[in-house]
Amino acid sequence: RELAVDSGLAVRDMHNEEIIREVRARLYRTRCPWLMVYDNVESSAVLDAYIPRGGYAAGHILVTCRAALPGVAPDRRVALDCFSRQESVDFLMRKAGSAFSGRLVEERGSRDEGNQDDDIGGQLADALGHLPLALALAASY
Repeated sequence: RELAVDSGLAVRDMHNEEIIREVRARLYRTRCPWLMVYDNVESSAVLDAYIPRGGYAAGHILVTCRAALPGVAPDRRVALDCFSRQESVDFLMRKAGSAFSGRLVEERGSRDEGNQDDDIGGQLADALGHLPLALALAASY
């Protein structure tokens, strides 16, 4: 509904199926570039229901999932692994920088106990499963 409203569609008194059909049709017809992201998709049925097909190819679709979806050609996939623990800590330190270190000092009172940044960063990364998107969101907080 939000996407429909944002694109200027009056959704009042419309059923969800009608809204989906109209949004797909608008994306199909538009010449304006667009990007649609489907995160953590578990079934290709979701994609079949919502992805616009054909048109002027002005848009792009990015799908993230934990397993290869049937029906998606291998040359249309990019396999990405989670970060290693060290990559996760390095990423958090690079993205959050001094804000991350400053919070550690406030919480622990000192930085004299060795690599507290790595220790706290590693614990956070472990809790987030070393998933790059989750780490990016945490670093931005």
